[in-house]
Parts: sequence; structure tokens; C-alpha cells
Amino acid sequence: MPRPPTITVKVDENISIYPREYQVGTIWYARYKIHKRHLNDGKRYVVESLKTDNQDEAVLAAQYRYLTISWKEERDQVIKGKLVKDTISDFMTWYANGIKATSPATSTELNSFSPNMFRHYQKTVEKYWKEYIGDLELSMVSHNDFVSYEAWRKNYYRRKMEEGVEIHKNHKDNVSSRTIQMEVRAMKTVMTWARQNRYYTGEEISFTYRASKERRHAFTLTQYLQLVRHMRTNKFLHKGKHGHNKLIERSRHQIRAYILFMANTGIRPGTESQALRWRDCEFVEDTEHGKYLRVSVSSFGKRKERREVVGRYTARRALERLRESRVDNLDPEDYVFCDVDGRKLNSFRDIFTSVIREADVEFYFDGHKKIKHSPYCLRHTYATFRLRYTNNPNLLALAKNMGTSISMLESYYADVVPQDFIGKLL
Repeated sequence: MPRPPTITVKVDENISIYPREYQVGTIWYARYKIHKRHLNDGKRYVVESLKTDNQDEAVLAAQYRYLTISWKEERDQVIKGKLVKDTISDFMTWYANGIKATSPATSTELNSFSPNMFRHYQKTVEKYWKEYIGDLELSMVSHNDFVSYEAWRKNYYRRKMEEGVEIHKNHKDNVSSRTIQMEVRAMKTVMTWARQNRYYTGEEISFTYRASKERRHAFTLTQYLQLVRHMRTNKFLHKGKHGHNKLIERSRHQIRAYILFMANTGIRPGTESQALRWRDCEFVEDTEHGKYLRVSVSSFGKRKERREVVGRYTARRALERLRESRVDNLDPEDYVFCDVDGRKLNSFRDIFTSVIREADVEFYFDGHKKIKHSPYCLRHTYATFRLRYTNNPNLLALAKNMGTSISMLESYYADVVPQDFIGKLL
């Protein structure tokens, strides 16, 4: 422990310097008076080492440093604010309190507080960004810190193993560019929040991470049929210690309906499926086309409009069975995919992963590369199956039903090889 200062030298009304005695020698410190406390985390003074044992040098260094402090005060810029790790902790506390204050009655589709997003921030900014630049002063965060994140993140687990840290067996060595993009966006959200609360008064971070366009994958027909067969079994429904847990059974009925519905309508997981209410679903009986489902989908794109989606009979039957199994939240205004309290579910990722793992269809195999399926693969499965197994597929009709363009179908969703079209071309 350093000894308390024995003398104080007053340089002027805003600057004082004093020595501290250490085993290695004397080091001079400065104490600067702050007039705008909100720029200094509410504190009256800034205390810093002058990194010299010479009093005359200490005076000059203190005067030079105070010029910077005065310049920042004049421009309302943070002088010596929070560390990044403390800012992240404050953000997480604020977000958690926001979730607690949001009741189902006051919740809206534009509500910014989501338990699912809270978990996302826990897995991104709390885990990775805290370690990456947590000890950096917030005001020192720069564009280059965001630029360098990709290389740091891609080597994260290799470094951990070299350090002898025990790694979770399900960790990903090859993190996707899409994952990095989401993690960068999460940290930018924290920085925006810090700026709004004047923890950070520097320039807004303008860096945008462009995820590489990766080929989108669908379940193979064999995998899809295997998944469907698994979801028809009693074993699929009766999970948990006692085998007949009502909440688990409800959740299982719901994920089965979700998978079949999504794979047979092609709507987007996330924004489109989250907002779906029973009033949006019409169970059609057509003398020409038979029974099918018509869904009115909310768009959260730039045009903010709705589109009509035609769902195959399997999608219709999936929702019918969900209604038959459910005893709650069946009114027209209720969300289709929700918890027992009526709160919409923002993500099925965890239970989806559990189900496809049980069915042994967790991965897509691209040569020697093993790629994990995600809920978005259900949309790709819909597009691929319509292109591969429909006679003379109408690309324009398919594009309109999916809320995309023909060029996007050709670029991303046609996960087929040319041989698949030979029969349609001859």
C-alpha cells in the first residue's frame, strides 16, 4: 500500500501535485479540480499519476494535462468516465429493470425490452466485449476497436485452449460472420445507450460489419421426414423427469406446430412469426384447391405493410392441432406462439435445437463441413422444396408468397442442383 502524501504543492487554483513514496522510489501525482462533474462520473476531482519522480517535470506535465481537461469541459466531452466493463454492467441492469417494468398488459409489438434480447446481450457484450475491451475507458473506444474485433473473436477459443482454460464441449471453433455481425450490433447498441446517457460524448461509432453472404441451407427431404416422424411420437411430447409435465407438453405441442407451420408457409422466423395472432389466420376450404391456410403477415421492413401468405395444408393442420391441444390464449387477439401468460415468444432457438438434436437432424453436411440448422432453415426448406418438388414452379408467385424477390430466390433460396430441373425442362 502506498503511504499517504506528506506534502502538497498547489500549482494553481485547479491543480495540485503531491508525491507518493513506493519501494521503488517517489512518484508525483496530480489532482485536478473539475467544474462539470457530469463529465467525470459525478466526481469533483481527477487524480492521476504524472509518472515522474522530478517535481519540476511533474508541474509541467500537470499543466499540460489540465489543458486537455479544460478543452473537454468547454466542449461537454467526458473527461474520465466509466470503463467499458462498468458501462456494460450498467446497461444490463437498466435492461433487466426495463423487462421487470414491462407487463403483458403494457407490452406492444414495438416494445424494446425482451427477455430473449437480454439473453443475447449476456452471450455477446457481457461475455465477449467485456473481455475484449472491458478495461478500456469508455471515452477511448474507437472505430479501430470494432474493426479489430473479428480477428480477436475468431481466435477466442484457440487462445483459451492455449491458456489451459477448460472449454465447453459445444463451443464453435469457426464462428460465422453472421454471428460476429450480431455481436458487433449488440455492442453498438450499448455504445448508443451510453451516448444517450452521456457516459460517452465522443463521436458515434460508424463502423458497420458486413457479413459475408453465406449459402443458406435447408433440411434434406430425408431429414425433414425424420424430424416429422420424431415429432409424432409420444416420446417427443412426454419429456421431463415425470414424463407428463403440462407446461413441457404445451411447449412441445407449440414447437411442433411452429416447425410444421414455418416449413409450409415460408414466412420469416423472428419479426413475422412473433407478431402472428389468431385473427391473422384464415382456415380456407376451397372447392377447387381444397383446404389450406391464408395468413396475413405484418411486415417490419421499410414499407411497413402486410402481405397475404398461402400456407399448405400441413401448415393449416399444424395450427388446428395446436388449437386442439391448447386451453389458453385462443382468442382472435392472442398471439399464436406465446407463453401461458399470453406473452409472445421472441425465439424458439433453444427448444428448436433440442428437438432437432433428439431427431438426429441437427446438422447440414456440406462436404466435410458440418453446419448447424437454425429456425431460419425452415424458411429455406420451404423455398427449396417448392423449387425442387413442384412441377414447373412459378418463381414470381413463390417470391411474392415469401415476401422477397426472384433475384433473391435465385441467389439464396434455390438450394438445388441443375439436375433437379432436368425433368421440368425436357
